[in-house]
Amino acid sequence: MLSLVLMVKDCATSRDFYTGLGFGEVGPTLPGPDGELIYSAVARDGVTILLDGTEPETAAARDRGKGVALQLSLPYDADIDGLYDRLKLADVPITLEATGRHGGDRMFAITDPDGYCITIAKKVLAAGTNPSAA
Repeated sequence: MLSLVLMVKDCATSRDFYTGLGFGEVGPTLPGPDGELIYSAVARDGVTILLDGTEPETAAARDRGKGVALQLSLPYDADIDGLYDRLKLADVPITLEATGRHGGDRMFAITDPDGYCITIAKKVLAAGTNPSAA
């Protein structure tokens, strides 16, 4: 099993961001000496993202978001336009406006609180197309 570890500045903020995208919090969480959350994990559709705020001032943490791009592929019945509208209203930075691309995929891109780029995509089927055949 492969899990993604993201170095984050504020674990609680990142957890709230990803749960807002439909991820659920899973596994143990870890509070720091001050009681603030410094480690959490979220999962969706078999993908686990570990949110690591244990060392916010290391060199790796300072370069967070550089060279990493994530893609969240939504199921056929997902309301991608509703999600786009909700994120835009919540002032989540939109780095690519909602478009149709790559063989009919509907997609847009956002930036999470730590600068990681996330493309959100959904296969858009032609009318009368059977999703199980795609």
